[in-house]
Amino acid sequence: MNHAITQKRWIIWFAITSLIILSNILVYALPIMSPLPNRVALGSLFDFILTIPIVTYILIIRKRYSLKYIFPVILAGYVAARFIIPNPYFESFSFITYILVAGEIAFLCLELYLFYKIARKLPAIIRSYKKYRLAYSSFSYASEKAVYDSVSENVVANVLLSECKLLYYALFSWRKKVYAGSDMFTYHKKTGSIAFYIMLIHATLIESIGFHYFLHQWNPIVAWILLILNIYATLFFLAEIQAIRLCPYVVTDKELILQVGLTKQLIVPFYNIESIHHYKGLLPSKMEQKQIFDAAVNEFIKEPAKLEIVLTEPMKATMLYGFQKTVTKVHINVDDERAFYDAIMKKVQERSSHE
Repeated sequence: MNHAITQKRWIIWFAITSLIILSNILVYALPIMSPLPNRVALGSLFDFILTIPIVTYILIIRKRYSLKYIFPVILAGYVAARFIIPNPYFESFSFITYILVAGEIAFLCLELYLFYKIARKLPAIIRSYKKYRLAYSSFSYASEKAVYDSVSENVVANVLLSECKLLYYALFSWRKKVYAGSDMFTYHKKTGSIAFYIMLIHATLIESIGFHYFLHQWNPIVAWILLILNIYATLFFLAEIQAIRLCPYVVTDKELILQVGLTKQLIVPFYNIESIHHYKGLLPSKMEQKQIFDAAVNEFIKEPAKLEIVLTEPMKATMLYGFQKTVTKVHINVDDERAFYDAIMKKVQERSSHE
């Protein structure tokens, strides 16, 4: 069973990694520390390619995600070490570079092989996508169904799908109309989610312009990396706005499709819905939150859920990049609460009468 990562774990991880990175920066930056022995670089390398990945594995990856995700962490640690450790110290341990490169090449070859398998089945995926796009208004859901009809679910497919969705919604969806119908329910019109993401875009652009100049004086490479990350973040926020607008909840004959922007998805067959009822608005405990699919968008002040769906059996919800979470309940808000409640009750009763 996959367990959600608590905010406390993220804070602990961030504090430990920040302390490791900052201490290594100060070792090489403070004049009082000079001169340093060459072997200090070996200690720094161990911090970045062993200590940080181990901390990440214990706090983030373990019992939640595939061990494959440790390789990008090691690579990111190595790249950070190259920027922080001055070249004269690093040259004595250049052999570590070759070991890491060999390991990453082997991992990359495996990923490229999986990518080749996806590309070879691209014509079949396109045919399936056209069929699903006629049946479902959501590009996100139709593309996912089309890919997994032809390719088994894996890390490469999950990442490629997430990136394709991001680029589509951020760059190519602005002329698309918002689908409407008795089986589709919007969930953002009564919230401040759009304004929330516009504020984040505004803050990111200001940070990019302001910090890029000052960082460029210290380290141009770090400045450009941060700029690229900020551009990616801006694209993500734009994509999230469009995905929220263009992906309403869909009630089909057999299932309820909950696509919450780019970041969360849960497809619930009606036979697996035990009940739907109006939620009292009490905050769930931390243990309960781990098993709840929170079908709510981010906004300035989060509103409590108005409806709760109780599942007959636990299900796995899909998060960004294919991460999963096992849930037993769904907390949900929709713009037309009464119509949504009636539609779900009708489908559940129909399924019960046929059994």
